[in-house]
Amino acid sequence: MSTFSIADLRALLAPPPGLCLSLFLPTLPASSDSKQNQVSLKNLLRRAEELLAAHGLREAEQKRLLEPVRELRTNLEFWQQAQEGLALFCGRDVFYTFHLPISIPEQITSGHYFTLRPLVPLFSGDGTFYVLALSRNHVRLLRSSWAGFTAVPLPGAP
Repeated sequence: MSTFSIADLRALLAPPPGLCLSLFLPTLPASSDSKQNQVSLKNLLRRAEELLAAHGLREAEQKRLLEPVRELRTNLEFWQQAQEGLALFCGRDVFYTFHLPISIPEQITSGHYFTLRPLVPLFSGDGTFYVLALSRNHVRLLRSSWAGFTAVPLPGAP
């Protein structure tokens, strides 16, 4: 458990073999009611079990993958460090937890890679970042922040 850094990003970009599970949860800061955070994690865990079952994982494999998440539910020391959000990454023999200084929407994804898009705002100093969207017919530059995005005019762009 730590603050998310560029080194963590590099580690997550090289996921372990097998199914990767990414869980994101908005949380209340430690000074608030930590019981609510624990209940939210319990509900997210239930949804994760359903997602893994839909992927065809056997119950034993589901338990092994989600056991570190289950242990967090009752870890009071862990919840005393809560911030605005929580990111959990589970894979074969890998488990990362990050308390986040930003609130993020609740989300669970699974696949061959960890989902990192919700963490992009952490790497833009003031919360603003740009996305260059390219397709065969259009080029767009989007100025984005945690609140949304706006198109930036690109005069003369192809």
